[in-house]
Amino acid sequence: MSIDDVAADGSEATDQFFVLNDDTLAIEPASEEEWRRWFARRDHSGAHHIDKTIVTSDVWVATVFVGYSHGGTPPSVFWTHVFGGPLNELLLTSSTFGKAKRLHWSIVQKCRIAIELGQVSEADCDDEIGNRPT
Repeated sequence: MSIDDVAADGSEATDQFFVLNDDTLAIEPASEEEWRRWFARRDHSGAHHIDKTIVTSDVWVATVFVGYSHGGTPPSVFWTHVFGGPLNELLLTSSTFGKAKRLHWSIVQKCRIAIELGQVSEADCDDEIGNRPT
């Protein structure tokens, strides 16, 4: 089964679990037990932490692989979260490692602009690679 097959039939959304392949950085469907074991092995290594950027002493952006989705195609298993500043508590999601990295750096740049100009709103942060969780 590929990631494209998950919840593609339009049926009622169900919880979905995924792990991140250590070699290819692709997400792979998993059972809840496999997901729990994957995270248990990584809790101390931080392997599910994709990126963290300190924008200022009071503002930082973190992107993590959560490996969990409440349904939907593609699943939103990477979360990018802003802490502090004008975009405090902004949370956007993405479905692939590559999109998560691009979203992270896009949001870091938008945080810098928001701090300098004070003119960037949360709506300005929605783009083709980031989604708000439902």
